[in-house]
Amino acid sequence: MSNKQTSIKSKLFKLKEWLTIQETAKHLSIMFGEEVSEADVLRLGLDRHLKLSVNFVNHGYAKRGDTFLPFEEWEVKLRENASWENAKTLAAQDGMIAVYFSGFDMAFYLKDDELSKQHQNNFLSKGKNEELKNSLLNKLSPEVQSELLSNMIEQAIIDHRRQSEKFGGKVPPSTDSFRGKVFTIKDVWDLPMLGTESIDIEHQYQMLTNGPEITLTGLDGAFVEREDGVVFQVQESFDKEWIDYQNSDESKQKSLDFYRKGLDKRIANNEIDEIEAEKLLDQRKKNLDKPRNRDDDFYPAGGLPEDSVLVVRTQALIDLQERLSKTDSDNGSPLDSRAETTYLNIIGAMLETFIHKDHGDVDFPSEAKLREFLSKKYAGFKGLTERTLAEKFAVAKRALNDDLD
Repeated sequence: MSNKQTSIKSKLFKLKEWLTIQETAKHLSIMFGEEVSEADVLRLGLDRHLKLSVNFVNHGYAKRGDTFLPFEEWEVKLRENASWENAKTLAAQDGMIAVYFSGFDMAFYLKDDELSKQHQNNFLSKGKNEELKNSLLNKLSPEVQSELLSNMIEQAIIDHRRQSEKFGGKVPPSTDSFRGKVFTIKDVWDLPMLGTESIDIEHQYQMLTNGPEITLTGLDGAFVEREDGVVFQVQESFDKEWIDYQNSDESKQKSLDFYRKGLDKRIANNEIDEIEAEKLLDQRKKNLDKPRNRDDDFYPAGGLPEDSVLVVRTQALIDLQERLSKTDSDNGSPLDSRAETTYLNIIGAMLETFIHKDHGDVDFPSEAKLREFLSKKYAGFKGLTERTLAEKFAVAKRALNDDLD
């Protein structure tokens, strides 16, 4: 019996749901027939060849988000929702105006000193920011609005397609999705390598290989993934002293005084009158007097908890071995007739389209438009459905990039 067969058929291995990093290194050494170190295991995880997980030994806290979306679904969703009606604006620094779409992690900046200055203090006012958007659009002709929106959409698609290539053709959930209730989490969760969890592992890898100190930080925090694919953002709690201070009369009064100064400035700029300012101040005081929400006592964690333990699920090791076995098999075997027909049909359709100009006056501003055209033009041909084209195009681009590297 070979070492690979022995590693998988071990009774103890089958009974365990996960292995420590040290145990994983020993297991992979048997599986590969060569020495594998703990650092090698971490590198395999960082390079996304092996799914790493974390065991929350003493439990932890997290906010729920969304799942990864296949790029094609994300693109359709973006095109359906990206309109000036759904766009949001914000007066930023240095005379810039941010234009963004909630739920898509995309923001674009336009220079307009006049409008930015007028709305600089309105970053918390939904109505005022809507007013800013309307003022901006009034300065732009319908043609410019259409061109600008189209450029923003296409740039977002380019950026997110590139990002999705790191995650097997899927787009990570938007940072906007991590809102609301804080959950207690326990046991083993997978690491999607979205945020500072990857920095933590890189740090451990460099420590094991006598590499440089990692000084990188992340703004979005660490993330974990449930077995059903839902991503959670790990949270930390402020210390008790800070929480008690936030609930104190002194803290509420300081917040009220700061808010009053902002209102005084808006009065001086003739943005509001004193009666409206008093109403806003009274509403602010009522909000501060409301019982504090427990979820407000948490913030995105800078990394994984110190008392958590990196592990590898046994299923992840089985998946790795199956992929390697399939690769070995594929490298020694020619394409079967079905796969060959698929690839030949795709190549033939592309040749007809671009060499013989089979598309007439049709323009292809994006890959999605090309796939749509081919799937309709060659409906019924093996391999030329839009879904298959998306899969094969993604594989082809990754293969080409690998060769270029």
